[in-house]
Amino acid sequence: MLDLSIHSYFLFSLFASFLLGLPRPPGLVLTFGIAKMNIQTQQSVVYKKRLIKSNISILQ
Repeated sequence: MLDLSIHSYFLFSLFASFLLGLPRPPGLVLTFGIAKMNIQTQQSVVYKKRLIKSNISILQ
């Protein structure tokens, strides 16, 4: 799923750069920046879920 999101961002950036007539490198840099942010948010969500689960188990 993660690879798929990076791939779709990659294609989107190529498409956007094609539409805007931009050279590709800035689009690619933006793509990997977005993909990186996406990965970080997914990791933080997983981390928060783990925290909640551990808190629940402590309470019980």
